[in-house]
Amino acid sequence: MSVDHYTYRVAWSPEDGVHVGLCAEFPSLSWLASTPEAALKGIGKLWPKPWPIC
Repeated sequence: MSVDHYTYRVAWSPEDGVHVGLCAEFPSLSWLASTPEAALKGIGKLWPKPWPIC
């Protein structure tokens, strides 16, 4: 699986004071970071992973 098959975005969280990286196809995943670039890079590292899907 390639990361380019997913939709990623970065949003600002005023409550947390950080940027949040999100993946549309996996709404329970997120990555918090101090910059938008770091949030996007971080969420891209979380998925896809070679976890077994049961």
